[in-house]
Amino acid sequence: AKDVADAKKCRVQVQKETEDGMVDGVCDEVSPNGFAGYCKIHYIEYLCGLVIKEKLEVVSLMELGEVKAVFTRAGKFIPRQRPGEYEFKYLKRLAQMVEEEV
Repeated sequence: AKDVADAKKCRVQVQKETEDGMVDGVCDEVSPNGFAGYCKIHYIEYLCGLVIKEKLEVVSLMELGEVKAVFTRAGKFIPRQRPGEYEFKYLKRLAQMVEEEV
């Protein structure tokens, strides 16, 4: 088994707050296997950057609460679920609105 000291570390450049102020350094958090040399936080940032750069459509992967959160973050009114409207249809309607308007 590998020793913890031998574990890969995240090499992303960061500014760290010290008693003497801000200092440039590296993240130095553990990089889990399969995270391309990044710690969890920087790996998520890396993936988000790829999604934005490649203009990938991700709304169809979201659950209802996540789609509603997009409306909230954008300061938009969340349409109500219509009487008798199945939840999956409501989700599809909201997702389409996010793609077109938000």
